[in-house]
Amino acid sequence: MCAAEGCFPDFNSTPGPSLTGPDERVATALAQSADRVRRRGATLDAAARYLEAAAATPASLPERRLGRARLAAECLFIDLSEVVHADAILDPALAVAPPGPARAEARSLQSLLRYYQGRVADALELGAQALEETGADPLLRALV
Repeated sequence: MCAAEGCFPDFNSTPGPSLTGPDERVATALAQSADRVRRRGATLDAAARYLEAAAATPASLPERRLGRARLAAECLFIDLSEVVHADAILDPALAVAPPGPARAEARSLQSLLRYYQGRVADALELGAQALEETGADPLLRALV
């Protein structure tokens, strides 16, 4: 059943993953695995795989790296109501992320996390920063 659902990548059809550093193919496989694991209810495993996917993402793809870290934080916050660890995931990811829509979305999530920690002033400041980075996209502005 698992082979029919595509649970395992076909390692025989492509060269092996790089063991010397970040590799987008490895990162994509980890992120897809995290998606499947999360749908099955294994939130902690999903968060760990998203973090591994973020670490495996090349520095040349900072928005993707940040998005995967954000998904790890979302797993902890949305599925488990774990705000402290979710916030700790976002801090280093946001520190190296370039300005733009991906960072705006992650800052918006961090703003919520700070609010739920009782850090309202921080939450308001992060929310304002997120709004500044949305640009002219009305959908993203509404989301943030």
